[in-house]
Amino acid sequence: MLPIVAVIGPDPASSTVIDTATEWGSVEAATWIERAELYGPHDDPIEKLVSALRRRGMATGRLGLELGSGRLPHLSPSDLGRLRMLLPDAAFVDASDLLHSVRAIKSQAEINVLRRSANLIVHAFQAVCQSLRPGLTEVELTRIASSAILEAGGTPDLNPTVLIFMAGSQRYRAPLLPATERPVGRDELISLDGGCSVQGYHSDFARGAVIGRGSPEVISQFDAVVQALTAAESAIRPGRPVGDAWSAAQVVLDDAGLGDAAVNPINIGHSIGLDHWERPTIARPGSEMGDVRARPGMVLCIEPQVAGAHGDDSWSRGLFLVEDQILVTGSGIEVLTAAFSPELYVIGGT
Repeated sequence: MLPIVAVIGPDPASSTVIDTATEWGSVEAATWIERAELYGPHDDPIEKLVSALRRRGMATGRLGLELGSGRLPHLSPSDLGRLRMLLPDAAFVDASDLLHSVRAIKSQAEINVLRRSANLIVHAFQAVCQSLRPGLTEVELTRIASSAILEAGGTPDLNPTVLIFMAGSQRYRAPLLPATERPVGRDELISLDGGCSVQGYHSDFARGAVIGRGSPEVISQFDAVVQALTAAESAIRPGRPVGDAWSAAQVVLDDAGLGDAAVNPINIGHSIGLDHWERPTIARPGSEMGDVRARPGMVLCIEPQVAGAHGDDSWSRGLFLVEDQILVTGSGIEVLTAAFSPELYVIGGT
């Protein structure tokens, strides 16, 4: 992918975007930056960038770029090497942490579209659960959810919708595998996980369902994960470390005998926005992420999950996962996905 670079200096009015003529229209519709310097298929984007920096007096001093873990700068190592060579008097520094901290606090406009995205995925999962019956395949469930999103006013987006519906021991072991033609059956724990995006802003949500009745063990373990979710959400408060939520969930899982069965023992969630997984993660206390303090405007996804209990066959018993998307407010939290209860959705009774 060709680089798209926003050049932002001490004077915001002089900001510009280095972009291709083909992509600028889409970028222009979503950015506050009014100026662009476009390059064609035979132009050198790095030379265009260097020229823009020099004209703004930014060829010396400290230049911050997204170079840290988890970033997608669309800047190859060779391009970065050329930048260093063409700007020998500049000091290149990693600005990832700074940008993460800015992106962690959403504006009201961002919150509005994130709320819309959360509403759409809740509506889609409700449609799936209302349609569930034995024999429907994972692909068919995905179609139901996708149709529900579009019928509710969702629009196709460059950021793909991620929908994962699965049931059965082999599928629990591959939770990120795309939909298959496997049909769901009676008494199987069905995991619903995924999200959609609105104007590039994502949702992430998970619930569980069963057709008929699950075993007492399945119901008990799913209930423990729901309680862990509730405890974690109660611990998220402005000014408190997000690691408090990890601790609250872990206490519940430990009491249920599931403390060692966590799918991800390091964290139980993440921030969300333009990326599906953003910082901070909801990590254990004492870690870099776990010590980050919740602040109003953060939008977080809380997702405790366990795989069965102890033993080699733990995955065969189910993937026990619930996930809410929440907004940190000045006094507490707002659960953006509260319209769909986290309790196990049971179809068909006894």
